Amino acid sequence: MPRRAAAVRREVQPDAKYNNRLVTQLINKVLLDGKKSVAEGIVYGAFDIVAEKTGQDPIAVFKKAMENIRPTLETKSKRVGGANYQVPIEVNSRRSTTLAIRWLVDFSRKRKENTMAQRLANEIIDASELENTRNIGIMAHIDAGKTTTTERILYYTGKTHKIGEVHDGAATMDWMVQEQERGVTITAAATTCFWEKDGQEYRFQIIDTPGHVDFTAEVERSLRVLDGAVAVFDAVAGVQPQSETVWRQASRYGVPRIAYINKYDRVGADFFHAI
Repeated sequence: MPRRAAAVRREVQPDAKYNNRLVTQLINKVLLDGKKSVAEGIVYGAFDIVAEKTGQDPIAVFKKAMENIRPTLETKSKRVGGANYQVPIEVNSRRSTTLAIRWLVDFSRKRKENTMAQRLANEIIDASELENTRNIGIMAHIDAGKTTTTERILYYTGKTHKIGEVHDGAATMDWMVQEQERGVTITAAATTCFWEKDGQEYRFQIIDTPGHVDFTAEVERSLRVLDGAVAVFDAVAGVQPQSETVWRQASRYGVPRIAYINKYDRVGADFFHAI
């Protein structure tokens, strides 16, 4: 039965310690089951760790992290003439805040620190400091080995415990049933991995893009957010039509690229022919 009137949205009350509504939203998101005091202890403990590590006001660091991860645009499917198109639309402030808090807590839960307070604190610090964060795209012609290359990156950075093979339908980045059945990437998929060098941890957002010409729009959409890209080339086939297309697209958006020659173990592989 439909409502007779629009539901009244409850106003979020400020938290007891910092008198901040944003902190209350974070506490509510951390709370899964049980007492709210447990969630408050996690959040307040995380803020104490943030203050100790950064020497700054934890609320200021938290707000900076929120500003960095708030989305401004999202895409929704629109069907026109028998085809589905991804149409970008603006995100209102309330929804962008909700999404930012959801992502912050979800990524905190996936970290490897001992306690949830430590995970949340380190995630807030990482989100507020983007100097060591990069968005890297993997692009190429179909069957050049993009998803296979991505699977190796995830394995050697410790993101996955085994290498998923495309032909087995076990690739991490091929999450759709159609992708697993056909062995081709249909939509751009993103994941996060970490690499430590000289005591400094770096965060990489890896975006695996489709190589089929029918899904070029997915590549175009991903290029807008990339800091750099890895162009994968087949050592046997060399430069192929879609390789040239994605290279031109990257040039249009000013994305720096490195060329990676793949499939050296195949008969007929020729480095100089590929480049």
